[in-house]
Amino acid sequence: MARISIFYLLVFALLPVWSAARKTDRLPTINCIKIDRDLVLSGKLDDPLWARTETAPLVSANDGKPMRSAATARMLYNDRYVYVGFTCEDDYIWGTMMKRDDPIYNEEVVEVFLSPTGFVRNYYEVEVSPLNTVADTFVLNGKPRDSLSWANFHTYFEHDIDGLLTMTHVEGELNKPGAGKSWSVEMAIPISGLIGPEMIAPKPGTKWRLNFFRVDIPEKDKYEFYAWSPIMQPNDLHRPWRFGYVVFTEPKARIVRHGSTK
Repeated sequence: MARISIFYLLVFALLPVWSAARKTDRLPTINCIKIDRDLVLSGKLDDPLWARTETAPLVSANDGKPMRSAATARMLYNDRYVYVGFTCEDDYIWGTMMKRDDPIYNEEVVEVFLSPTGFVRNYYEVEVSPLNTVADTFVLNGKPRDSLSWANFHTYFEHDIDGLLTMTHVEGELNKPGAGKSWSVEMAIPISGLIGPEMIAPKPGTKWRLNFFRVDIPEKDKYEFYAWSPIMQPNDLHRPWRFGYVVFTEPKARIVRHGSTK
């Protein structure tokens, strides 16, 4: 009888651990709603159409735990663009690099890794810094799944996404510790600029694979990695089997009740 009691005590004690493990093992899904015009980009995510989006909170990329500052991502699309927006709380917003495809991943950035074909070993990476510096690349990732090896990993920064548009906005003062409040980014990724089979506007129900990231560096050499779908491995964002799903959807039909036009 005592052995049975101990068994059940152990089961109940481990339930929170098992539950947390299952939660971080799940791959998240976000709905990307179609809009009927191009967004007006300001970097502020203040176009009214952004109000239609779902919000994807970013957590610790290493283990899925909450981070010290809030950060979120969201998406919309139309027949021409896939839009990605980020907002990041930050009391020290900084950057120095200004040229396209500079290694801005060594500074503060937000990033989207996007696989339109669903083959997660082949994907686009788009990074934007608070200075609106862009680095975009195509990635062939043959890394072994359970290894830290970078064998068969290739990035092609010479490939730029034609027609890519980005805008940023900073609340507070740049490059001054403690003087920042937040920063935000809007990306308009042209569907025609993505290489893949029949790269036309996704139909409702189409699924792509992707992940959202943020790199925050509040102090020298202190990197904090945020993710939508936790990668569960310190300091290695390129684990594409951890990509979540985006489902492209039509806007919900307006419900008209009898006798009402609201």
